[in-house]
Amino acid sequence: MLKNNKMKKIKCISTTTCPKCPEVTNYLHTKVVGISTEFITEKDPWFASQCKLYNATQAPTVIIFGDEDVELGRANDLQELKVLLKKVT
Repeated sequence: MLKNNKMKKIKCISTTTCPKCPEVTNYLHTKVVGISTEFITEKDPWFASQCKLYNATQAPTVIIFGDEDVELGRANDLQELKVLLKKVT
């Protein structure tokens, strides 16, 4: 992680059948405000290309970006997400 690089946006890649996805997406919708967040599911036509582009091999994959789209970190469940958010805010 780069020092002094604040969280600018979040990308959440999930599926509608994933058991961990609802709690992660709900948390992002309700607890993370003021940050641009993009939600992508398997129903979106660009799902496969986004998974490939970001090497998302499991759901959910939450990627947090800082300045100039530098990746600050990833999380694959709610506990990881909470820890990561503390580090980048």
